[in-house]
Amino acid sequence: MRFYFQEFMVDESLFLVEKNGLALEIEPRIFELLVYFCQHPNIPISRDELIQYVWQQRIVGDAAINRAVSELRKLLENVPSKPEMIKTISKVGYQFNVSPSTQSPSSKEDDTTNRVTPHGKIIIN
Repeated sequence: MRFYFQEFMVDESLFLVEKNGLALEIEPRIFELLVYFCQHPNIPISRDELIQYVWQQRIVGDAAINRAVSELRKLLENVPSKPEMIKTISKVGYQFNVSPSTQSPSSKEDDTTNRVTPHGKIIIN
């Protein structure tokens, strides 16, 4: 699945993050964290939930989660020390304050292209 927000594109299947069309280098765990945030926008996410779904129940400390979020903020935020996209929610965890789209901004403008469903059916617009 692809997620689009602001100047970013995240392609889950290609393990790719682009900013303004340029590929960014990203560690695998940071990528998984970003995908999880994209899948769960605008809701508080606890550290326990991140451990369960991003770290797959591995034993990790707060420092590992803090570092991952910090690295992701460096990648996404204009001013990482004053985050707007990834907010810390006191005594809860974090919240991704973005509503990613799964449709390319360019395809929203030109919705005349035909699409193929996962079952191979062609949808004609």
